[in-house]
Amino acid sequence: MYKYKLYYMEVGLSYTEEEADNITFDSVESGAEFARQNLDEVISFIRGIVDDDLTSFTVSYLARKTSYSEATYSGFVSVCATNELLTAFIKIRCPECSADHGTYYYKSNIPQKTEVCFSCENQFKLQHQQSWNVRYTFDDRPEKK
Repeated sequence: MYKYKLYYMEVGLSYTEEEADNITFDSVESGAEFARQNLDEVISFIRGIVDDDLTSFTVSYLARKTSYSEATYSGFVSVCATNELLTAFIKIRCPECSADHGTYYYKSNIPQKTEVCFSCENQFKLQHQQSWNVRYTFDDRPEKK
């Protein structure tokens, strides 16, 4: 189980430091439940972590910047994206060399095909999640085509 201190100074919630010591996130679901109950504070907290010059970020980026786990942030960002406070999108990367093979805002738009990497000539399927780099932005999602 992950146990992280969630200090009221960091998030702006009205917890004492002692109460914050007792908040635990043992799964993505518990992080999501916390985010649902404290949506405004959580999105403000995330905005405070993300560097101003970044146009998008990943869950692992958020975890590296703080002491919270990727599981906690997965719950946080999924709730924020569901409530349209964040936009999720998928960057397809070659699993061998990480070359960029496109950006998709809707899973249904990802072609069901095998791609040959223009950089290393590796063959991979765009639909395989091992090629996906899920990113988030504060910008709006484009209309679905």
